Amino acid sequence: MPPELLQYAVFGLLYYLQAEHCIKGVKHYLHALWFSVQTAATIGYGGDLSPDPYCSVTNALVTCQVIISLLTDYSMLGIVFTRFANPSSRTSTIRFSKQMAMTHQNGIWRLTFRVANIRKHQILRPEIRILLLRFNSKHPDADDAGYLHQELQITSGGLTPSKITWLGLPTSMSHIVDADSPLSGMMPADMEQEDMEILVLLDGIDATTSGVLQARCSYQPADIQLNEKFRPVVRRASDGMLTVNFAAFDLLSNTEPETPADLEVGQASELVALAQGPSSTYVPPAAESSWLSGNSKSQSQIRLQQLQALCAAIRMDEDISDNIRSVCAALYENLSTADQE
Repeated sequence: MPPELLQYAVFGLLYYLQAEHCIKGVKHYLHALWFSVQTAATIGYGGDLSPDPYCSVTNALVTCQVIISLLTDYSMLGIVFTRFANPSSRTSTIRFSKQMAMTHQNGIWRLTFRVANIRKHQILRPEIRILLLRFNSKHPDADDAGYLHQELQITSGGLTPSKITWLGLPTSMSHIVDADSPLSGMMPADMEQEDMEILVLLDGIDATTSGVLQARCSYQPADIQLNEKFRPVVRRASDGMLTVNFAAFDLLSNTEPETPADLEVGQASELVALAQGPSSTYVPPAAESSWLSGNSKSQSQIRLQQLQALCAAIRMDEDISDNIRSVCAALYENLSTADQE
């Protein structure tokens, strides 16, 4: 029974038990129930239904019911407001792409996903974080659940890390897989073997209710599409307004994988540094720290993983310059010698 109706019924019974002269016009319980409704709703007494001011108990009951009725109304109002302002319903209007795209551009691997706010109401100060999770119960740094986690740097299109973005239009957020990334030298198949998962968290403030909200999305290695990029979804209509085609929000298009001939001078110099031997400082500290694998890797093993991807591209392209071929050959010989030692 709703609390208001229960209140009417209980106080109606108490009024019915009062002396007959205390509330004139109460002949049976229905009269007392109507008197209770009038008291709770402060409608105003009329006719014979009015309390005798000389009946202290009756007037005390009237006072208690008025106070309880006000508290009940305020509580119900708070419950209704909380239900409509529930962040869980607001987070359902935050849309993440179903897949992530892993693209090689300008010698850099990018791991990209797309996020959008499908409501017109803005989200204030949206902040996006990416966590890399891996299950390894035997690792000394693992928590009680056996999970390792590390936050990945994120950008909104450029090379400068930035967690703050604008969700007025669909936005693509990327993690650059460089030498400092814990994913350096890893492909989706390697992530699958290491039992990894990528968790995306979006925190912000709803401009309508000023309530704090958090939306999240999880990506498995099987959700990462290699050499793919997201299709454009924003276009300008004939009236000059920007429109969004959400039908293409999750669609990807294939990109041709880059070869070493496409690398810039900076990336080529890194290959030369790799070929200089184990004393080179190129080896990523994050990869060598072995928090991802749970056991230590030698520098040569890390370099060998990086070389495999380059050699695969070299074999596919016969137009690669002899200089690049010689650098990779020297690197391969260096790694073979290091492994034998």
